Amino acid sequence: MGLDMYLYAEKYISGYEHRGTEMRKEYDTLVEMFDAKEFVDPETPSGNVNFVVAYWRKANHIHNWFVSNVQEGVDDCKSYWVAREQLQELLGTCQRVLAETPRRKSVMTRELHGPKGLVPTQVEEVTVLDTAIAEELLPTQSGFFFGNTEYDEWYIHDVEETVKQLSRALSMPEQWDFYYRASW
Repeated sequence: MGLDMYLYAEKYISGYEHRGTEMRKEYDTLVEMFDAKEFVDPETPSGNVNFVVAYWRKANHIHNWFVSNVQEGVDDCKSYWVAREQLQELLGTCQRVLAETPRRKSVMTRELHGPKGLVPTQVEEVTVLDTAIAEELLPTQSGFFFGNTEYDEWYIHDVEETVKQLSRALSMPEQWDFYYRASW
């Protein structure tokens, strides 16, 4: 168990004639691909397609941002529509946290389990030197299954991953809508 978080991109697909031949073609292709012709209502030829475009696990600071900025403070495991502008705001916040949070990287030798027992392995470790900006802009949130609330290398890793995932998602064409949902 734990905090699992999903950002979905969803697109409306219609087979109605007034939506144009290109969308009709998309709709017909999807119905055929999923072998659904006998199940869909021919009087209402439409549907939605969605994909997971971002996933986080126990990134409670990212979840806290969605609860505060998208869900009006309600943390209820329901799906919420997210405006592109909100995703751009989160992206900018993450970029600022990364740019303004001083940290030190060091290489440590640790013994990690390998196929033949413990093996000395060099591991890069990140130490956050000052948490003030992170605490102000992207604070952690505690919860029973929410994971670590330290401002450490895992916090920074989640922020870096959020930048990658949101940059990719925001490059999608405008006809895609975004929805956020978390569960634990």
